[in-house]
Amino acid sequence: MKSFSFAFLTTVVSLVTAAPIEEKRGVVYRPTYLTQHQIDWPHQNTYNTAGSTIFKNFSPVLSTVSTFKNLALSGQTCKLGFTLGGSDTFTGSGKVHVFATNIILPQNNNQGSSGRDAHVGSWVVQVGEANVVVGDPTTFQSFPCPSGDVAWEVVATDGVTVNWDKSRGLYLTTI
Repeated sequence: MKSFSFAFLTTVVSLVTAAPIEEKRGVVYRPTYLTQHQIDWPHQNTYNTAGSTIFKNFSPVLSTVSTFKNLALSGQTCKLGFTLGGSDTFTGSGKVHVFATNIILPQNNNQGSSGRDAHVGSWVVQVGEANVVVGDPTTFQSFPCPSGDVAWEVVATDGVTVNWDKSRGLYLTTI
């Protein structure tokens, strides 16, 4: 009976002290700041918000430009991800698009455009990690890491509202 107890205890201890499960992402980078972008006229931008709201179910339509400053990641491979926590909310299908943008929005202003460039992917948001939408572009899943200042715009689809804290939402990670 003692040998059975010892063997059982050894197995339990080895399970508890086993190596951690391999993380599916490398270093995670959060935006330096978020800019709330009003897509409709008068194109008002609210700089450095503590959280963000995007919606496309009434006017004005709001998106969020997530800006990452002073990145020095060239030579590595990156991907974008999106998370929501328990206090964050979404309505509708939860589907959002992400676009590369060529304009860094450094302050409150009424710049007419977010500089939206290529549609790089879509997610269906949920509490936890968002799910990639199959059939939409997926270039945000693997691309050469940027250096310097870079931004991406997160845009809701029809009937969707998403609210998140700055510590969640869009992130950049090395893979």
